[in-house]
Amino acid sequence: MYQVFLDEHVLYIPGDDEAVLIDPVLELALGKSGTFSARVPKINPLYEKLKALDSTVRVERDGVALFYGRILSVERDFYGTKSITCEGELAYLLDSVQEPSEFHDISLRAFLETLIAKHNNQMAKDGAHNKRFTVGQVTVTDPNDSLYRYTNWETTLDAITDKLVKRLGGFLRVRHVGEVRYLDYLAESDNTNTQVIEFGENLLDYTDTLLAEDIATRVIPLGKRLETSSIAALEEYTTIKSVNGGKTYVESASAIQNFGIVTKTVSFENISVPANLKKKAEKYIKDSQFADVTLTLTAVDLHLVHADMEAMKIGDRIRVISPPHGMDRFFPLTELTIALDHPESSTVVLGTEVKAGLSERSISEKKELVERIERLPTQSDTLRLAKDNATALITAATTGHVVTRKNEILIMDTADKNTAKKVWRWNVNGLGYSKTGYNGYYGTAITMNGAIVADYITTGTLNADLIRAGTLKDRAGNISWNMSTGALSAKRLSVDSPNFKLTTYGHLTAKGADIDGSIVASSGDTKVRLGYGKLSIYYQNKELGLVGGNGFAGSNTIAGLNFDLERTGDYMTWAAQPTGGGSYEMVWTYARSSFGNFSGGMLNAGCDIDMHYNRLRNVSWPDGAINGAFHFVKINAMSSDGTVASWSNGCRMRFKNGILIEATF
Repeated sequence: MYQVFLDEHVLYIPGDDEAVLIDPVLELALGKSGTFSARVPKINPLYEKLKALDSTVRVERDGVALFYGRILSVERDFYGTKSITCEGELAYLLDSVQEPSEFHDISLRAFLETLIAKHNNQMAKDGAHNKRFTVGQVTVTDPNDSLYRYTNWETTLDAITDKLVKRLGGFLRVRHVGEVRYLDYLAESDNTNTQVIEFGENLLDYTDTLLAEDIATRVIPLGKRLETSSIAALEEYTTIKSVNGGKTYVESASAIQNFGIVTKTVSFENISVPANLKKKAEKYIKDSQFADVTLTLTAVDLHLVHADMEAMKIGDRIRVISPPHGMDRFFPLTELTIALDHPESSTVVLGTEVKAGLSERSISEKKELVERIERLPTQSDTLRLAKDNATALITAATTGHVVTRKNEILIMDTADKNTAKKVWRWNVNGLGYSKTGYNGYYGTAITMNGAIVADYITTGTLNADLIRAGTLKDRAGNISWNMSTGALSAKRLSVDSPNFKLTTYGHLTAKGADIDGSIVASSGDTKVRLGYGKLSIYYQNKELGLVGGNGFAGSNTIAGLNFDLERTGDYMTWAAQPTGGGSYEMVWTYARSSFGNFSGGMLNAGCDIDMHYNRLRNVSWPDGAINGAFHFVKINAMSSDGTVASWSNGCRMRFKNGILIEATF
C-alpha cells in the first residue's frame, strides 16, 4: 500500500474519504532526483498547507520510503483543485554554489566530501529546511585516485555531475538511515532483485531499441592468435571446434526460429583455452550482445500479488528472460513510474539510458575554461578516507542472501549461486570475493597458504621482510619506478641541493652524485638513454648511435670524443634549418647504403665547401669525375730575388667529364 506524507502529516491513504489525491504519480530515475505529482481536492485536510519550496513530501510503500522531496510548484484550477509537482531531495544540491577553487592531487572521496561540506555550510542545520548531506558509500574509482579539478561558481549538483559522474561514470543515490541523509556515489547497483521478468509470464507489454539486424543468432568466437597458421598468408586463431563436436559456432535455437540464422564473428583475443572460449560465446549470445538494449516494460510487480516477494526498486538488477530473442541477462532498473492509485499499471525502464529529470533543471551548460583562484591543500588523509569508505560500505548493506552449504558459507546478491553476480565465498581454503558469479574470478581473497590478493591495500604501516613490486608510483603520478626494468621517471629534474632527493612532485635533486645505471627520457618515437659514460639515441626502439668518450686503438694516452653510428643506423647527418624556417636540410651526410639521392658508403655534401685557401691534400679524382673550370695565375717573369716580376690573370682550364676541353693562358 502506498501512502503520502506532507511534513509528517498524512496527505494520502488509498480508500480514505478525506486524505484523497487525484492521479498521484511517482516517477523515479537512477541517479536523478525523481518527481511526484498529484491533484489535491479541497476536501483534503492539508489543502491549505501546501507551500512551494517549503513543504516536504514523502512517499512510502508498505512503510518503506521511496521518495523524499519538496513541493516545487502549486497551481489552482477553476474548480479550486490544486496541482502539485514535487522534486526529489537530490535537487537540494542545486541550492548551493561552489566558489572558484582548484583541487590538485586529491582522492575521489576527499573531493566529494569537500563539495558536500561546502554545500552543508550554506544550509540550515535543523528543521524543515535542513538540506544537509553526509557522504556515504563511494564505490566508483579513479585509476590514480588523484583528481585534478576546478570549480567556478556552479551549483554543487552541477559540480558533482560534471567533475565526477560524467567523467568517471556511476550514479548518485540518496539514502536515509534514521535522521541522517546519505549521498552515495555508486559504480553499480548493490542489489539484485529476486523477481524475474519473463516474456509470456509477468510481462504485459514492452518496447525496446533492439532491431532484428542487431541480433546474432549464431556466434563464431575467435580466441588468441596462434603462433603458426595452416594458410601462410593468413593469421589463425583459437576456435571451439575441438570442444564443440567439430562446430566452430554456438547458436540460439529459439532466436533462429524468430530471426533465422544471423551469424556474427566475435573476437576474444586473450582466450587461448577452447573450453573457456566456448563459455564466453554462450554468454555473449544470451547476454553480452544485449548490453546496449533499453527495454520499456509494463510488468506485473509480483510483490502486489505476493507480499513476501521482493518489490522492484530503482537501481535493482532485474533478470529478464526472452526466449524469442535467446536473451537471459540482468538489466539495471533505471526508471520506474508508479500510479499510486493504480499500481498494477506501473511501468519500468531497464537498460543504460536515463532521461534527465527536474534535478537538472538549472544545471549550467557553460563549459568555459575556469581560472585559477586559490590552491587548496593537496595532502589528504588516505587511511582515514579508506576507513570511512569501508565503514560506509559495510554498515549500509541492507540486502543480500546468506546461504550455508555443506562445506562453505556464501553471501550473495541472490539466493541462487547460479544467478548470483556478487559472491563472498568462505570455505576451508580461504575467503574470497567474486563480482562475476560463483564460478567466476575471485580477485579479492585471503587463502589458506597465507596469501592476500587485492587490487588495493590501504594501511597505516607496512612491515615486510620482502616487497616484490612491478611499479612504484606516487599518488599524483609524478614519479614512477619500474622495478622490473629499473627505469625511474620523474616529471621535473633539478640539480641544486647538496643532498640527493626525489620528491612526490617529481623533483630529482643531486649534487656531486654519480649515476650507476641509466636514465631514460623519451618523446614520441625518440628515446635518449644516458648512462655508463655514453648518450645513446633510439628511434622507434632501434638504436641509432651514441656519443661518448673513447681511447684510440692501441693507445692509453690518446683519448677523444666519439660520434658513433650503430650498424642498425642508416645514416648520420649534419642538418640546418633555413633562415626562413621550415624543414631541416641535410647539408653533410654519411649514408651507409644508397637512398634517395644519397650515395652509399660516402659523405654526401648538401652545400658548397669553402676551404678558405687551405690545402686539400691527397685528392684522388676518379675517371670522368671532374667538371667545370680551374682558374689560376700565370707567372711571366721572376726577379733576381725570387719574387714574381709579372703575371697574367684570367688563366683557366675547363674540364667536362674528366676531359680538358679548353685552356686559356
